[in-house]
Amino acid sequence: MGKTTKLVTLESLAAQAGVSTATASRALAGNPRLSVQTRERITALAAEMGYEPRTKPAAGPRRRQGVIGLVVAGLKNSFSTYLLEYMHDECAAAGYNVVLIVDSLEDPNDRLTALVQEKLDGVILTTASIGSPIVDRLQADGMPFVLAVRNSHHPGVDVIEIDNAIAGEEAARHLYALGHRRIGFLMGPQNTSTSRDRFSGSRRFLASIDAPVAPELTLWGSYSHESGYSGLLTLMQRPEPPTGIICGNDVIAIGALEAAHKHRINVPGDLSLVGFDDIPLAGWHAVQLTTIRQPIQEMARVSVRCLIDRIEKRNQHPARREILPAHLVMRATTAPPRPRRMS
Repeated sequence: MGKTTKLVTLESLAAQAGVSTATASRALAGNPRLSVQTRERITALAAEMGYEPRTKPAAGPRRRQGVIGLVVAGLKNSFSTYLLEYMHDECAAAGYNVVLIVDSLEDPNDRLTALVQEKLDGVILTTASIGSPIVDRLQADGMPFVLAVRNSHHPGVDVIEIDNAIAGEEAARHLYALGHRRIGFLMGPQNTSTSRDRFSGSRRFLASIDAPVAPELTLWGSYSHESGYSGLLTLMQRPEPPTGIICGNDVIAIGALEAAHKHRINVPGDLSLVGFDDIPLAGWHAVQLTTIRQPIQEMARVSVRCLIDRIEKRNQHPARREILPAHLVMRATTAPPRPRRMS
C-alpha cells in the first residue's frame, strides 16, 4: 500500500514556523515589511515541508467565470448593506453575478484563497486593514481586486475612498466653530485607514489652532453600537469630560447617543456628537445625527467599474486611486456648548 501524503496547509506551515498565518502569508509573498531573515526562514521551511499554495494561478489568461466577489466584515452596519446593494446592481448591469463573502480578513486561510482563485474573476474588498495579508496574497496570485472604503497602504493597488483626513478635519472644524474646546474621540479599530485618518485629520486641525487632543479623551474600539455606548460612558466619567465627541462612524455615534439619553446627558445641550457615513438611520427624526456623508452609491459605481476594467484588461493598466467627495451634514446633535456654571 502506498504512503499517504499529508497536505501541508498555510496554517500548518505557520504553526511550524511559530508565527501567525498572516505573517506566513506575508513572508511567502515577499512583503518588505518583514525582515529578510524572517522571509527567508519561512520560505525555506515551506520548501522543506513541501508547502505549495492550493491555488497557483494557471499559466496563460485566467478563464472567465462571470462572477465577482464582494467582501465585507459584517452586515450589522447599514452602510455595508447599502454599499453591497449598489455594488450588486452595478455588477448585474455589467453582466456579472455576485458572491458575498463575510469575513474580516484579519487572518485569511487557504479555503478563502481557494474560493477566490477558483470561482471568481475579481474581488472588491471593503474590509482591508492597514498592511492586510490578503492584499499580499491577491497581488502574488495575480487576482484582479479593488479596495473600497478602506486603504491598506500597499503600493500598486486600486483604491476607492474619500479623503478621510480632510473629513476628520471638517468634523473637528465644525465643533471648534461652535465653541467646543474639549473634544473627545470614539474611534473604530486603530489598524484601519478610516479610523486612523479621520483621527489624524481632526488632530491636525486642532493642533493648527493650538488646541491639542487630550489623550484621555481618545478611545479606540470596534465599529459597533456597543463600542459607542460604553465609550461614551467612559469619556463622560473623566474629571474633565468633553463637550463634543467625534465618532468613527454613525453606528458608534448612535450607540453613544443612546447611552447619553439613558443617562440623562442632553444632546446637544450637554454634549455634541458627530458621526461618519450618513447611513439612513442618521436622518431619522428621532436621531437627527450630524455626520460626514460618504457618497455610498458613487463609491459602489466607481469600485465596480474599476474592477471590471482590471478584469477585462487583464491587470495591464496602472493602479488608480479615486478620492470621492464627502461633506458635513448638520442636524440636531451639535450645538454650541453651554457656559460652565461657576461654583
